Amino acid sequence: MRSPEDLGAVDWASLTHAYGGAADVPQPVRALYSDDPEAVDEALYELFGNVLHQGSVYPATVEAVPFPTHAVVHARYKRDWLLMLLAEMAGGEAPDCGRCCLARPRRKQRDPPGARTQVPHREDGFGRVIIFPHDIPDLHGAAT
Repeated sequence: MRSPEDLGAVDWASLTHAYGGAADVPQPVRALYSDDPEAVDEALYELFGNVLHQGSVYPATVEAVPFPTHAVVHARYKRDWLLMLLAEMAGGEAPDCGRCCLARPRRKQRDPPGARTQVPHREDGFGRVIIFPHDIPDLHGAAT
């Protein structure tokens, strides 16, 4: 998990999402923590549209994973939708290979053994199970 304070540690301008450069990703991530439910809705709409466009994942998606993970625990609204975003990220496909790229690294069939898809993989993304506390309202029903 990474808090919004860590957004500056990622070189978003060097990453891409569905619409090109990913320099715009930090704004909706910060908005996930808003006290305004409509602002959170808009942030989720943007994240579902750019880092997870129609089920596709991108290099920016990989770097974004730790931020909504943190928001599930610390944001005030739409935690169920944040879980859905994370689940969709885990099952998304990279446009260049048509395979799931976040849940576990996979090789392209035509690549030599040991080669990876072009979408980078994070060992700390979905390589471990994230356990959320039971006392977070609205998560139990969303996660079951």
